[in-house]
Amino acid sequence: MKTYSACFIMSLLFFTKANAQDIVKLNDYLITKVSINRQTEILSVNEDINNERYTIEATNDLRTKLSANYKFLGFGFGFSPPQSDRKSKFLEAKLNLFLSKWVLGADFSRIKGFYAQNIDLQNPDRDFPDLKSTSYRFSAGYLLNDRFSYKHLFQLNEWQRESSGSFIPSFTYRYNRISDFIDGDKVVQHNSDFTLSPAYYYTWCVDQNWFVTPAISPKFGMRFSKDDTNKETYFTRGFNFRLQFGFTNERVAAGATFTFESNNINYRSTRSTINDRNHAQLYFAYRFNAPKFLQRTVESIERKFGL
Repeated sequence: MKTYSACFIMSLLFFTKANAQDIVKLNDYLITKVSINRQTEILSVNEDINNERYTIEATNDLRTKLSANYKFLGFGFGFSPPQSDRKSKFLEAKLNLFLSKWVLGADFSRIKGFYAQNIDLQNPDRDFPDLKSTSYRFSAGYLLNDRFSYKHLFQLNEWQRESSGSFIPSFTYRYNRISDFIDGDKVVQHNSDFTLSPAYYYTWCVDQNWFVTPAISPKFGMRFSKDDTNKETYFTRGFNFRLQFGFTNERVAAGATFTFESNNINYRSTRSTINDRNHAQLYFAYRFNAPKFLQRTVESIERKFGL
């Protein structure tokens, strides 16, 4: 009887240990990441006066993003210098906080220059080199399943080794300022978006190192818009599909991400737009031993705020 009891206890301990290793914590490393993507930001323009519809886009061939993550903190910076007269300018900065099951984010982005997709049209009225979009975004999401690692995909300081998925409902506030020159006069529009998104992610672990993660995110919310003469309120809706696959071990993380995002607004005006953003990204990250001063600083913050 004692032998059976001992075997049962050992089996239980082994099973518990195996489950504990479904997600391997890599919090003691400083993660540096570089990514290159071909991101396309498209505006579909409806000209009610001429009863025309055409598309313009931010024409950045490549965008480079650099980031550094440690424990619950993540910082990122992205840029794409102009390469010709018809190239857009892009700048981005991000801050992420991972607090228990909460995922908090803040980012800033600026894009200048949108151009007709079909350059054979040779219509300067469909090029907007001075059209500038500046955005500030704040988001909060909540992870519902402890057996799924959101950090495995984004923060890269966890390593998920067993397949699992989770709903991650989130709330986002985004302020967007759009400015352009029309007939020599500067026109500015201010948009405030409040969005709810019940996203679902599932990571399929092919083995302990390789994984594939599809995700879907329907979105709905409200937009409060104003310019020099009008104030309007609109319903918004959208859909995001994301596919990520890659390789992870204790030191290295690498892979690719494909994203399709479509957003729509229920209004018609002299010039209304529908915003779509699609891109593919390649990334590589390496986990270094964190320097002592960084360890002491972050651990002091954790003790002070009970993180």
